Amino acid sequence: MLRATAALPLPPWLVSALCGLALLVAAYQALHRPPWSDEGWFSSSSYNLAYKGFFGNTVIEPSLMGKGLTRIHERTYWVTPAYLLVQAAWYKLVPPTVFGTRALSLIFALLALVSLYHFLEQLFPREGISALATLILGTSFVFLDNAGFARPDVMSMALGLAALAAYVTLRRRPRLTWALMSAHALVALSGLAHPNGIIHWAVLVLVILWLDRARLGWRDLLAAAAPYIVFGALWGLYILEDPQAFVEQMRANGADGSNSRSPKTWNPLQVVLYELRERYAVAFGLVTGGLSRLKLYALAIYFAALALCLVVEDLRRRPMVRLALAAWSVTFAIMCLFNQKLSVYLVHIVPWYAVLAGVAGVWLWNRASGRTRWLLAGALAGLLALEIGGIALKARTRSYIANQRQAITYVQSIARPHDRIFGTAALLYELNFDPRLLDDPLLGIRSGRMPDLIIIDKLLYQQFFDTLRERPQEYRQVMDRLASFIKLCQLGDYTIYARPGHPAATGGQ
Repeated sequence: MLRATAALPLPPWLVSALCGLALLVAAYQALHRPPWSDEGWFSSSSYNLAYKGFFGNTVIEPSLMGKGLTRIHERTYWVTPAYLLVQAAWYKLVPPTVFGTRALSLIFALLALVSLYHFLEQLFPREGISALATLILGTSFVFLDNAGFARPDVMSMALGLAALAAYVTLRRRPRLTWALMSAHALVALSGLAHPNGIIHWAVLVLVILWLDRARLGWRDLLAAAAPYIVFGALWGLYILEDPQAFVEQMRANGADGSNSRSPKTWNPLQVVLYELRERYAVAFGLVTGGLSRLKLYALAIYFAALALCLVVEDLRRRPMVRLALAAWSVTFAIMCLFNQKLSVYLVHIVPWYAVLAGVAGVWLWNRASGRTRWLLAGALAGLLALEIGGIALKARTRSYIANQRQAITYVQSIARPHDRIFGTAALLYELNFDPRLLDDPLLGIRSGRMPDLIIIDKLLYQQFFDTLRERPQEYRQVMDRLASFIKLCQLGDYTIYARPGHPAATGGQ
């Protein structure tokens, strides 16, 4: 995976072994962490395409988002399609379990590490920066936490880094055609995996202009545009099957829906402060407190490396360091202005913090000696221990499997073939993608559908009820609906209710 480096005592076997260990810990966490609702939302479409031949999402309640996800049970338009299509193909190879689904993200995490290393080897050959940056990214808590999660973020980020690696590797040919076509095909797929691919597109354009603007001609622009035309045409053909549903689903999941991706203000200072408060503070433990605050050590190293690269003239004057700073700036700016303040999206900027930390770390190492080098080695070892240890600690928390399986086994024993089961989409895997499951935490108040069985979990539905208090009228309606049902039992974190008149309700408590 890695070649030997001269500047740092980081042999390839050590970097590979540590990154491999970190991914194994992430895999163990992926096996035991409770599924999340949006994992089930994505998987429903992929499963239906893989096993039933249509690209609809049958688990999500159409009225759940804003004005509604029009005909979502027939066709999926509310998210970009690449991740769902790859996941559907993946389901032809592995069982559609929670871990089987998350394993796809682990594979893309490995692609991200290989891509970052080869990209940096072209920019900083034989300096040790590529090895150190890859090690820092590969053991990052943010990176590993996402690697064990069935969302499209890691796929989008990995394809973005692969686009950079492909370009800087192929650009040395006399013609840029293949470099541009390959890189833009990968970054187009990154955007089709998740809209945050726009971040990686902007960075790719920056790298191309930085390195080769004098070599670009009109034929090169056509080569760069070709992948977007091909992929756009393919997606367009699918959109033309139901343009109204496409527009309304995208609106429901975009600026017009509950998932607004526009900034709350255009004041530059407030935009940055909002980014730091709503994304960074949450991701690095300032909100949760306790042991989570140890993650601030990583954030301190990221910011210190950024400051060092900006302040030290010896670093700032190097063209490739300036390119890395520019790439971080573009990424940070887009993240401030575009998309929700979800902490999972930090996976798109953490590679650039890792690059700057690699640059700063090698610079400090080359100027240090004796005791100072031991301090630097200790600081790195402490970072790796905290990052990997944080994932290991999270993985050691009580596994969800036995708890959820007991509740689902009970529900399956009392559910009739025609029953409607309301519960979070996170239950989809344990229910073996049972078409009777519908994710509607409003319990049919908005949709008019009446459930037969309701599964309330402490993690997702109960949390939704707590936030619903901000809408008192809907909250009262939902609580009244729940109160009208018969409580059957509580099994661990799950409480099961039945509609009055249901055969199981005669044994309710």
